[in-house]
Amino acid sequence: MVAQMGYQTEIVYDAVNDVGVCAVKSPARLLTEKLGRYDLDTMQPYTPPLLASHPAQLYDIDFDKASLNARSKIGNGMRERHAVAAEKGKKVNLFPSVKNMTFQLVLMPVWVGTLYEADGDVRTALVNGQTGRIALGKPEKQGDSR
Repeated sequence: MVAQMGYQTEIVYDAVNDVGVCAVKSPARLLTEKLGRYDLDTMQPYTPPLLASHPAQLYDIDFDKASLNARSKIGNGMRERHAVAAEKGKKVNLFPSVKNMTFQLVLMPVWVGTLYEADGDVRTALVNGQTGRIALGKPEKQGDSR
């Protein structure tokens, strides 16, 4: 006879603030997430001269999709944070419940480039304009339409 493990329900109150969600389809979200965090305390209000000499990309992901992306990112972070605290041998199922969410559109400094490698591979390169952190896309052969 196999003994079944009982379930235990526990409510954990936790909060997450300032979760960045990329609001453009290209470059891909998985690549932009590799840029790391931005210092939101140094944000400045928008004024046209700030962008006069730099191109800017408008968002093309709607509020509903951005909300789902934010919830997914928060849920994954909560699972990582609270699963570590579980007792050995216990499995943790975490179901985050979002009580309040607000959005703010922010222009983030990202430099976008294309690298042409000696072996014929081409890849997207992103640079976090605050930290200098680099994110490289997957290599593709020129003309490859994966």
